[in-house]
Amino acid sequence: MKVSFNGFNDKALTFMCGEEITKGYPVKISSKHTVAMSNADEEFIGICLESDNENAVVQVSGYVKMNYSDTVPSLGRNFFICAADGTVKESTDGTPVIVLGVDSTDTTVEFLF
Repeated sequence: MKVSFNGFNDKALTFMCGEEITKGYPVKISSKHTVAMSNADEEFIGICLESDNENAVVQVSGYVKMNYSDTVPSLGRNFFICAADGTVKESTDGTPVIVLGVDSTDTTVEFLF
């Protein structure tokens, strides 16, 4: 049997978006019911699953696997912020996550938030 975290506590919400949002990019609340891509070193509220530039579907909790930058993240309880290229990086504060696994060869991190 293989380990799987897919689907655990996955929740997605649809927001308006005032700009083009890239799929897979961390997003922030920019105004009432509206999201925008997070800037470098900002917290994020979720990850964009899809966008048509009027609305964006945002995963706000659950399992995520994405690229990280900077240093290799520590396993366990951690905090992530958005990096300049739309990846995530470890921080002393930011979005609370539980890091489940890290692949330093592919620079990917698996986490729950």
